[in-house]
Amino acid sequence: MTSVTLAIPAAIQAGLDSGSLVRWGGTIRDTTGLNVTYLDDAPLAPGFVETLLERSEAAVKLVPAKPAMIIGGAIFAAARSPEG
Repeated sequence: MTSVTLAIPAAIQAGLDSGSLVRWGGTIRDTTGLNVTYLDDAPLAPGFVETLLERSEAAVKLVPAKPAMIIGGAIFAAARSPEG
């Protein structure tokens, strides 16, 4: 399973909040079920990739026997980090 952060424009968010629009995955529909728009993936935060690489390199140096698990953990940590 993959989680994706979606960019929701303010006007669409207002419609979702009021109940006049419904989100189904990345599709926005009106209350009759007609497609209104499709949401885009949110852009990565500035410095996200650099932070990810730095954390991955540091983690692999600590435990070189399991790089795939360490890199996955670094990705998770960078994604959850407020500055990452």
